[in-house]
Amino acid sequence: MEGRIKGGGGLWFWVAIAAVLALALGVSAYLFFRDARPDTETEGAAFDQMTSYSGPTLSVTLYFSSTDGRNLKAEQRDVPERSERNARVRQVVEELVRGPVSGLTPTFPAGARVKGVFIDGKGTVYVDFSRELQTEYPGGAWTETLTIYSLVDTLTANFPEIAEVQILVEGSRLDTLAGHIDASRPFAPRTALIKE
Repeated sequence: MEGRIKGGGGLWFWVAIAAVLALALGVSAYLFFRDARPDTETEGAAFDQMTSYSGPTLSVTLYFSSTDGRNLKAEQRDVPERSERNARVRQVVEELVRGPVSGLTPTFPAGARVKGVFIDGKGTVYVDFSRELQTEYPGGAWTETLTIYSLVDTLTANFPEIAEVQILVEGSRLDTLAGHIDASRPFAPRTALIKE
């Protein structure tokens, strides 16, 4: 009896340690992305100047993490209108990577850059990112989910011809973005994550 109690206590100890580590990882991911938001008085003003365009603009919907990190929320933004489709798609992804201006939480690490986009004839868009998408990623299964679907839901919402999104890093397919989700195949939209 005493041996069983000790064994059970050891199991509960490791379960408690795992729970504390998971919580710490989640909090660190939240703080990482929260701190990546522009300061509304300084960097936010600079962002507004960078996004003040003269000429024709296109209104797009970008999906970022809600402040509580539970789902995606929409932010509307005007971007310069490009005539070439790949340039429009790339521009929308770059705006998403740049981060929100409305108090939502970024879904991409600050160092990530878009290297290129390509749309095949079947409605799959291939988005190639710099290595910082992985090397500066804070981790966490739910954070990874929000990053992937902020991209997928943003592109499929703004471009009806896009059915799914394949994420690349430095021109290569990934096994996983941060160790939790199979990223070797294209992702279809998951609009259930969006909360109005």
